[in-house]
Amino acid sequence: MLDSRKSQNVLNKIAVLFKKARESYNGPLGFQRQHGRLGISQRDLAKEVGLKHTQISDIENAKRNAGILSFFVVAEFLEIDLTQIIKIIKGEGKLIADEK
Repeated sequence: MLDSRKSQNVLNKIAVLFKKARESYNGPLGFQRQHGRLGISQRDLAKEVGLKHTQISDIENAKRNAGILSFFVVAEFLEIDLTQIIKIIKGEGKLIADEK
């Protein structure tokens, strides 16, 4: 089972993965962030996936352990391979289901 320090490390690594994916987003909607930067804003991403922009912010700042469905929805939209998230978790320690 992941302890609190490992859990925070997992959240931090996932946060970086999601933020980089959002900032480099170049999907079919072709959003432009403020100041002409590539990517999609947190507000536009939240609108597209049906979450609050504060939830996106909290995920990217590792402030919240978002529900699995939130991760799936955001990851799918940003084209993040879910196996990357699993590798991050497994890299920090065993998952509860792995302990026997």
